[in-house]
Amino acid sequence: MNALEKDWVFLQAAVPELEDYLLSPVLFWPLNLRTGYPIPEDLTRLTLGNLLLTQARLKAFPWPEAQQVTLSNLTREIQQVRERWRANWQKKATQEIPSRLNLWKHAVEEILEAPTNLSPSTWAYQVRHRAILHFLFGEVPANATPYTEALAALDQRLRSARPLNGFLWEAEIQVAFPPETFWFLYVLP
Repeated sequence: MNALEKDWVFLQAAVPELEDYLLSPVLFWPLNLRTGYPIPEDLTRLTLGNLLLTQARLKAFPWPEAQQVTLSNLTREIQQVRERWRANWQKKATQEIPSRLNLWKHAVEEILEAPTNLSPSTWAYQVRHRAILHFLFGEVPANATPYTEALAALDQRLRSARPLNGFLWEAEIQVAFPPETFWFLYVLP
C-alpha cells in the first residue's frame, strides 16, 4: 500500500472517530478501537496534526471524480466537527505542538549530525513532523503558543546547514507544497 492509499484509509477511519477523539484526553488516538474494517499496522494514530496533513496531501492529488466527491464529503464532516467543538480542536492542536516539536528537534539533530546514516524514506517520514507543525500552528492563535521561537531556531539550523535539493514526497502532490512555504520538504538527506 503506497503512502496516498494509507492516507485514504487513515482519513476514512479517522473521520468517524474525530468527535470522540476531540472530547477525550488522549492525544494519540488508536484508530482500531471501533473501525469496522482492518487498519494497517503501520498506520499512524489519529491526532489533529495527522488529520490536517493527510487532508492536505489528499486534496493535492488529482483524484478521479468519485474519490473527489468522497474527499469533499469527508472534508465537510471534519469542518462540521471542527466548528461544533472549536475549543476542543484548539486545545488538541495546542497539546500536540510540543510533542511534534520534540520529534522535529530529534529529526533535525539526526540529519545534522549523521546525514549519511539517514535514508531518504526515513527522512521523508520524519519531516512529516515539521509539516504537521505548519498545520497545527495554523489552528491556534499566534500568541497562544510559546513554541514559535523554538521552531524558528530549529528551522534556522536546518536551513543554514542543508540546501534545498529536491521534493521528498510524491511528485503528483508537489504543487500543493510550494518551497516558499514548505521548504523543509525540499531538503534531502
